[in-house]
Amino acid sequence: MEEPKIISKKEVLETIGFRLEDSLRSYGFKYIKSKSHLIKKFNGGFYRILFTTYDGFPVSHQELNIQFIVRLNEIEEIVSRFYNERFRNPEFSKLSDTLNCDFNCINKGVLENILPPKPDLCKLCNKDNNRYFVIHESGDIDIAAEQLKSFIKSNGLDFFEKFTNTQKLNEWFKQKLLSSNYPLDLLEVMHSLILMKRTKDSDYESILKIYTSRLKPNIGFEVETNAAFKEIIDYLN
Repeated sequence: MEEPKIISKKEVLETIGFRLEDSLRSYGFKYIKSKSHLIKKFNGGFYRILFTTYDGFPVSHQELNIQFIVRLNEIEEIVSRFYNERFRNPEFSKLSDTLNCDFNCINKGVLENILPPKPDLCKLCNKDNNRYFVIHESGDIDIAAEQLKSFIKSNGLDFFEKFTNTQKLNEWFKQKLLSSNYPLDLLEVMHSLILMKRTKDSDYESILKIYTSRLKPNIGFEVETNAAFKEIIDYLN
């Protein structure tokens, strides 16, 4: 019996990318090979579908993860005033995300009706993992590409349309942060505060108190975190 061909990350990402571009070109998406993503720009931001793979066992085993990303320029431009060179290279601000949701996020029930039926791709191991499309050989890439085409058209495009709405984004961030059992991240808190102000949310003052008590300073940047938090609150007020 002929051994299956060991595939590379490059083969997986580029094959998926070009196949999906063919399927989604009419919706305005373009595949950028150097960034392993599909992108659609619109007036005021962009959508991205980002592909990453993770090595597993045996050597041919790869796990393909898909991230759905929304950027709203009006939100990110405010964030970048305060989450600035103190925390990241300013060049990264040009592609910063307003919302980034992968399959793991969706599996936790934060968003509904995004996860497609679990693909039966794993032929060489018994791994039970709903987070990824599991790929071992070239034929599995074809299966994943076809499933993703259908999934993105039936669910992914609706996701993008839904979360371009600032009201829905505001509710998403509030739900995520208020239901978290962990200390809160500065960047996500900034997004939530801006969205609450942008949508004239009547809960702003009460939620601000919660965020203030639960904010976790970035490790090694405690002074900068506290300063940036105060600055954005002053700006929004």
